[in-house]
Amino acid sequence: MVAEKVRLSEDKETLLASLYGRAIDSRDKDPILCDRIAADVLNRIDYDFSKTKINNAEQVGEAMRARQLDDWVVEFLAEYPDATVVNLGCGLDTRVFRLGAAPIVRWHDVDLPEIVEVRKQLYSPRDGCKVIGTKPGADGWLEKLPTDRPAVLVMDNASALLTEDEGRQLIQRFTTHFLSGQLLLGACNTRGLRQFKHNFTTRGTDAAPRWAIDNPQELESLHPRLDLVDQLSGCDMPRQHKLPLWSRLAARLTRRSPSRRNSAMLLRYRF
Repeated sequence: MVAEKVRLSEDKETLLASLYGRAIDSRDKDPILCDRIAADVLNRIDYDFSKTKINNAEQVGEAMRARQLDDWVVEFLAEYPDATVVNLGCGLDTRVFRLGAAPIVRWHDVDLPEIVEVRKQLYSPRDGCKVIGTKPGADGWLEKLPTDRPAVLVMDNASALLTEDEGRQLIQRFTTHFLSGQLLLGACNTRGLRQFKHNFTTRGTDAAPRWAIDNPQELESLHPRLDLVDQLSGCDMPRQHKLPLWSRLAARLTRRSPSRRNSAMLLRYRF
């Protein structure tokens, strides 16, 4: 099979690091995510993945975070089998494929046009799934989605996708546009924002997160029916045993400090 020529600007190449991390996990005897599609796509891309410099702890953390978001989406679809899913900043994520979302689900993968073109190059079309090329914080695209079903918004890396103003406005738009649903956000606090430049997804690039969430409950004020139902720090996510020993020991120390503990979080809201 001939490898695909994937061309991305330098800051967009970070998407390949995330894909690489999930593909490595799929090769494990006891995978967290078991993202075999990521592994298949990896074999078709002509790229030197050693440039990502992703270490074992980062790879495991990538899989753990993705698995937790997957589990929340699965729970939501179990309750609302024909729901609307908006996977914002989808990058090269394979969530719609690895969850086996039924065609009755209205699934929308949303990212920049440049990234959408790469997705079309690498992934086959899927019934029920639409791919939207736009800036995540842009006006107009969200308001075109039908409102007759509960909806879940997934933003795996909200801090890097949007500025604070854009993020708050998007939450207001989403909770106003749809009658009910959930928001699933990957976020960081101010401390995490400062540390983010050392993360494998941004190392060596000019990419930088711009939105720190220091008080997740404060976002409840953006809509009268918006409630925070889960706040999960990176050191408290399930499957910690998969991390290398040094990372598990570091997590023990991290738990003792609120600012360190919440430097990386997954947040689930209901409205």
